[in-house]
Amino acid sequence: MCTKGGIGRLRNRWPSGRSHLVVVLDEAVLRRSVGGPEVMRRQLGRLVDAGRQANIEVRVLPQSSGAHASPDGSFKIYELPEPYPAVAYISSPAGAIYVEAEKAARLMLKFDGIHRDALETDKSVELIASVAEELG
Repeated sequence: MCTKGGIGRLRNRWPSGRSHLVVVLDEAVLRRSVGGPEVMRRQLGRLVDAGRQANIEVRVLPQSSGAHASPDGSFKIYELPEPYPAVAYISSPAGAIYVEAEKAARLMLKFDGIHRDALETDKSVELIASVAEELG
């Protein structure tokens, strides 16, 4: 799932065998029109559908929360089974950057703060659906 312009974390949990995806999007990405109203409605609808799945958590960081812990852009964190360390992925104009251990742990702390400030999933899904309705 693309978190471009937003903030995201992919969290894989083992040994359940089922991945769990946690995504936090900045509210601004919901309102930035890309591809016109019809494309936006479909994309927002897909986010609503995803947010209703048991293994996917879609949360929105509202504009009212002000500045947040990751103004520099999006990142992803992959939590791997023991004994492997978490790996973080950062997209930059210079290319992909992967970090492990201490640097990944710092990004995990950033994510935890953003996640804490974001709306709960049900409220996020309501907001996303509302933005889609505003598009007509």
